[in-house]
Amino acid sequence: MKNKSIWTIGVKDNSLAKLNKDITTDVLIIGGGIAGLSLAYFFKDSKYNVLLIDKNKCGLGATSKNTGKLTFMQDLVYNKLSSNYNEEIASLYLKSQKEAIDIICGIIRENKINCHLKKTKAYVFSNDENSIIDFEKEIKFYQKNNIKCRTKESLPISYPSKIVLETDDSYVFNPYEYLVSLKDILKNKITIYENTCCTSVDKDNDYYLCHTKNGNTIKAKYVIMATHYPIFIIPYFIPFKTIVERFFIGASSIDKIKDIQILSHNDPSISMRYYNNDMDNYFLYGRRNRKCTSSGDVRDDYNELNMEYNKYFGKDIDYFFHTHDIMTYDNLPFIGEVDNNLYIMTGFNKWGNTNSTIGGKLISDLILEKKNIYQDIFSPRRGFRLIKLRIFLCLMLMFFIDILLIKLILK
Repeated sequence: MKNKSIWTIGVKDNSLAKLNKDITTDVLIIGGGIAGLSLAYFFKDSKYNVLLIDKNKCGLGATSKNTGKLTFMQDLVYNKLSSNYNEEIASLYLKSQKEAIDIICGIIRENKINCHLKKTKAYVFSNDENSIIDFEKEIKFYQKNNIKCRTKESLPISYPSKIVLETDDSYVFNPYEYLVSLKDILKNKITIYENTCCTSVDKDNDYYLCHTKNGNTIKAKYVIMATHYPIFIIPYFIPFKTIVERFFIGASSIDKIKDIQILSHNDPSISMRYYNNDMDNYFLYGRRNRKCTSSGDVRDDYNELNMEYNKYFGKDIDYFFHTHDIMTYDNLPFIGEVDNNLYIMTGFNKWGNTNSTIGGKLISDLILEKKNIYQDIFSPRRGFRLIKLRIFLCLMLMFFIDILLIKLILK
């Protein structure tokens, strides 16, 4: 077993220089994952001088360890959003995810990027017959929004399932290959420094001073935190509105692949898909999301994942890797302005490929003073003004439980 992301196999990427001087720019993007590079892509032909930094190499963060799915079918999220807010906001979120998929596919085709993009059918399933009501609500929502969906008696692979919902028009790709290509496109359009870690951000009149681990300072008019998780607590107390979960993925070579992607509805969340990298075929199986505040040995997670992989697919795992997901209290990401000319992108709820992309478009529109229909529903300033009281109470309860668990772990 190799403790390595399958997306990096055979992918060549050249390192870029690290920052070694003080510098001034119009726009500073902190983070070179799909959020930061997508944002930079929307700025590449603008009037602004744009600088992007990453603490390691671009693309080797959370994006290089996700499932590589591009889908609007994200569990039964629209039922949740309709319940927490209303169907109008749920429909707007659906529109954002479909738009993000179109943007990524358009970038890939326009720039002839080889990242193994493939169209698939998407499935959500459950083994709990009590979930049928939730599935029925999701189906009604899809029908109202002109999404073709079908119920199936079983999944298209040999895996236990009692309730299955199928949709079209989803995609899979290699997210790391995509980012390596984006970096190559952007390096002659904007300034990119790798191995440059931002440690703090201070306000200086109408500018921000971003201090790096190397001892240099970047002065910028606009600053965007695209670091997967913001490095500050204030303003807007984002850490108190989110939890961090781990998701573990195993992959092994197989004979044939299918153009499908699968997700479970019930806990623990289970994700499945196929992948071909021109050298071999692979089947990916991900499971067991748990809070990072909970104790546990990653070796136990590997053993548990491997036992299930062997049980259902008759093989041991060849590759094992995991990622961290930032989960928000209301199933919507935090994308937008948190202070004057200071922006964040975080809380993607396991769907970073689409939410990062639409987030890049949203923030570029805000800075370029263009109207964007998603700015209100994704705003980090939305607080709790729309969410139901029960969600607020549950969030507070989870926060206090996490504090207690942290104290126990530290002991």
